[in-house]
Amino acid sequence: MDSNAAVLIRRSEEARTRAWGPACLNETVLELRGPDALAFLESLSATSLASIPVGGWRCAAFANAQGRLVAWGRLVSCGEYFLLAIPGEGTGTLLAAHFARHRLRSRFTIEARDDLTVSGEPEGSSWNPAAVAGTVSRGGTEETWRLEPSSVVIRGAREGTMAPDPDADRAWSIRELAAGIVRLPASLTGTFTIPALGPFTASLVALDKGCFPGQEVVRKMLRLGHGKRVLAWAESDVTFEAGATLVDETERERGRVLGSIADEGRFLVQLVVQLEGGSEPQELHAPDRASVCRIRGLMPPVGAGG
Repeated sequence: MDSNAAVLIRRSEEARTRAWGPACLNETVLELRGPDALAFLESLSATSLASIPVGGWRCAAFANAQGRLVAWGRLVSCGEYFLLAIPGEGTGTLLAAHFARHRLRSRFTIEARDDLTVSGEPEGSSWNPAAVAGTVSRGGTEETWRLEPSSVVIRGAREGTMAPDPDADRAWSIRELAAGIVRLPASLTGTFTIPALGPFTASLVALDKGCFPGQEVVRKMLRLGHGKRVLAWAESDVTFEAGATLVDETERERGRVLGSIADEGRFLVQLVVQLEGGSEPQELHAPDRASVCRIRGLMPPVGAGG
């Protein structure tokens, strides 16, 4: 394991030991019902979904015509003609709008299920942030699903909800950061190509499936084998807003912030770094030089970042 990733995992474990409840993951849950639901998702996603069985789930990425990531989510097959889409953190409204914009005359309905809550359980022995597929285990009531091996649980509102646990949320977020799972703020949707957002996002692309928005762009980038923009993580003494621009010592723009996580008096920052001559900067700062981001690790470059 990379030493930088090991540091993040250790911090996650430290936060987990202080946690008393699950992490709250969802902004919204989308229910898709109808005979064309799975075919619609298959045509729109960069991920192959045609083989997902009833009782299975899979992570999927959705791009625009330029091959830039719009949103990602976990897709759960709960029954024939019945799927749930759990948007990745930060992409809920984006995924809902993306589905609605492309739906046209497909025979299915889209409904936001505000009565469902989604939680992550960092203490689950099978919890694996890099999982892209798995099975669905049914709970004790009709509206309970557990996604294995990711320890994501979907519960109906009648089972009650738990107050957010900051330590559990932090533990989950740090483990996702270590795995290179992006949190895409609304301000940056459609900004970065799939390869620029790291190996986890790129692993959701199936180059041998049928056409999807941005397919040719993504295919070329993944096959070129080099990149100019790379997913990274950094540390800072202050928080950065999602979408913040970072510059190097020559005042050239070299980074964009995806998000930051409070961590024991400091902040862990997820960002996309612009490489120059194949090397990464050691530090980046805000244009006004009031705050500094110290680069601690890069996710391996994938393809040619956008």
